[in-house]
Amino acid sequence: MSTSIQAELMAMWSALHYYLRHDFHYVNLETDSLVLKNMIIRNWRIPWDLVERPEDIQEMLKQMHVQIHHIFREANQLADFIANTAIDKEEKQQFHNFIQLPSMGRRILNTDKHQIPSVRVKTRKINNNTNE
Repeated sequence: MSTSIQAELMAMWSALHYYLRHDFHYVNLETDSLVLKNMIIRNWRIPWDLVERPEDIQEMLKQMHVQIHHIFREANQLADFIANTAIDKEEKQQFHNFIQLPSMGRRILNTDKHQIPSVRVKTRKINNNTNE
């Protein structure tokens, strides 16, 4: 993968392909990529070098009832953790149950399971210079 968008497209394509193969027809798909969401639902034009994969995804969407939701990256920590784990390891990584996750993945999943909120904090520098 050469860009994060290509990686996100491949992940979405793989998930939808899995759902179709296993007869899941009602799917809520969450992504922390607003760019990806807008390309797939045709709000934004797809760059020419990426056009093939989004078109494949759009064809799969016609075969299912899919709702695509944009979520903030804080709500997508487990997926990001697993993706980063896959990038860091040379061999293929598969996790089929809770115990197989690395300890940090289990911690993230437990936080989510217990509905402990992620807080997004934005700081602002206050200028105390007063020219009086």
